[in-house]
Amino acid sequence: MPLSDYFSLNIRHKENITNIVLRLGLPFAHTDEIPQTLSILRQELPGIFETECFNNKDIPFEIEAKNTEIGHLFEHILLEYLCQIKCSLGSEDICFNGETSWNWKRDKFGTFHISVSAGLLDIKEFYLALEKSIYLLEKIIKSKTTGFPKIYKSYFHSLSLAA
Repeated sequence: MPLSDYFSLNIRHKENITNIVLRLGLPFAHTDEIPQTLSILRQELPGIFETECFNNKDIPFEIEAKNTEIGHLFEHILLEYLCQIKCSLGSEDICFNGETSWNWKRDKFGTFHISVSAGLLDIKEFYLALEKSIYLLEKIIKSKTTGFPKIYKSYFHSLSLAA
């Protein structure tokens, strides 16, 4: 069964960090192409708007999310779910950090490199958060892609894991 009809993930865990390569199979890569992004986030994951976002414009994530890269959105979704899961298990003073980068001169359009500060010690929580993050990102993308030609829905559909 494919992981997603819209993107693939390559995940590599290290002791204190997890590196993810997200490759979109879409003709767009920004949330300004998906008008329902904020309303879906408000409905499904409202705590995401309380997270800090370090960006070039120094604006809150709620404003950034209106026109940000889909890989950056995925990073924030994953971090918020990681925090929620750790909190539900009784952890206190939870802080996960992430960073998303891309270079479409070097990599294919829609390729994002995401690092999160969840390593091998957080692997169970990571995969719980990952499953929720995939579901939510797909829901957001589907709000835009309803009626897209099949070719866009099946570009990438693989999950590659390496420890």
